[in-house]
Amino acid sequence: MKIPLLSIIVPVWNTSSVYLDECFRPFIENDCPEIELIVVDDGSDEKTASYLDSLHFSVSAKVLHQRNRGQNAARMCGIKQANGKYIGFLDSDDKIIWGSFIDLISQLKFKNDDIILFSGVQIDETGNSTEKYIGPVLYQYSKREYIRNCAELWIQFFRKDFLMSQGLFVPSQMYIGEDLASVLPLIIRAKKISVFDGLVYQYRQQNSSVMHSLNPIGRMSIVESFEYIINTLSPEDLNTFHEEIEWQAVNHLLFYETCAQLKFGFAGLAQVYMLRKWVKKHFPNWNKNYYLNLKKEKHSYAFNLAIKRHFFIIMFYECILKRFSLKQKERFE
Repeated sequence: MKIPLLSIIVPVWNTSSVYLDECFRPFIENDCPEIELIVVDDGSDEKTASYLDSLHFSVSAKVLHQRNRGQNAARMCGIKQANGKYIGFLDSDDKIIWGSFIDLISQLKFKNDDIILFSGVQIDETGNSTEKYIGPVLYQYSKREYIRNCAELWIQFFRKDFLMSQGLFVPSQMYIGEDLASVLPLIIRAKKISVFDGLVYQYRQQNSSVMHSLNPIGRMSIVESFEYIINTLSPEDLNTFHEEIEWQAVNHLLFYETCAQLKFGFAGLAQVYMLRKWVKKHFPNWNKNYYLNLKKEKHSYAFNLAIKRHFFIIMFYECILKRFSLKQKERFE
């Protein structure tokens, strides 16, 4: 049997059949012998499991079923079954751009890089592009830029031998930041990285996703993700890429997660102070971070409010926004 160039692993847990249809349609309608598709059902309900078993793919494919163990456990299950030279990941509510995808695969036979990076674009729940891009399309590529911007697992293909040598992925108990914790050490340890100049991936932003539905306490698993990063990397790696790792902590904990927690009002405020305490403990001079103070960087108004501890202004803004959204919803019902 011919060894595929690429194994694509798709974890599924009770994803809408509408999204699954969009996700798998390119692999049903198009044949490509260089592709191996591995779908891992992570303990879905009977309806979803049956739907997956009913699919007829044009590419080489297998559907695996396991009890619910979390997204990363599903990914690891798929990796162990993968035969491809490279491994890629596709979330079950996302889509690939077939033409660019095939162009990239055609180059894999000439590659032996540890990681191949590409770009993606965000789509809304109905599948329309929001024109929000991610990946090297946004910035002048360098390894440091890659490290300080990385957060998604799907934005790159990994050479299987390299991936297996690095111990695979973080435990599945992390619901916030698990992709970042998985991919950041891999990027730092990679010796050869190349960039494909093209949009390959469409990632769907859902307000009803697990990440958006967690309560303030549940969202604190992001701290475990950063603990994993710090404990996994060597002192040399932590020192060499200190500014980039510190920036990730500032950006994710002091900005993104702070704003997410303040959407819960006073219920999230205690977690915000815990996040700042954690950053202060591990990065005592974070406010002198190179990227934070880089003059050409244009930080958003919300970013500056969060960094400068204007929490009540953010809470007030979120309260007004929530009331406006409710009124808009009532108007249409």
